[in-house]
Amino acid sequence: DQPLVVEATCLPAGAIYGTISETDGSPARGILIALVEVERAPGRPSGDLGLAIKNLAFGNDITERFMAGPLPIGGRYMIVASRGVTFVASQEILISEEKPIQEIRMKLLEGVDVVGELVDSAGRPLVGMSLSLYGNLHPSHGIGPGDLFTDRRGRFRFEGVNPDPRAS
Repeated sequence: DQPLVVEATCLPAGAIYGTISETDGSPARGILIALVEVERAPGRPSGDLGLAIKNLAFGNDITERFMAGPLPIGGRYMIVASRGVTFVASQEILISEEKPIQEIRMKLLEGVDVVGELVDSAGRPLVGMSLSLYGNLHPSHGIGPGDLFTDRRGRFRFEGVNPDPRAS
């Protein structure tokens, strides 16, 4: 019988949108896209923004366009695209009152294979050992895929590693 009054804090917001392509310019396939909050917007309460851009990928699914939002004005953000150990990250993007909507274009780079053999002090191969590859995009934000295991000869291969993920 009475009106329901709900008080909520509202923050002005913007968005980042863009495209992601393969090295040859074709639409990207089988990638994940994430948002990194580099610097929290003034007045934004603590906690996760709760934004998922693309957190599932299948081998041949095509992703060319993406959108991240709403993003509180005054914050700094990065977009990170990945497939396995192939990563590419945008520069830091300020969402401001003057430019609340930002467009970016990203391209996955070919990368290089990192191969090696893990052995003990006697030179015997270490079989089934878990290895990880991890990189820092920003002092408080890193990237890295799941673990990889050495084979029966202690060998491993990380395929398509981008030595500089910010070189998009």
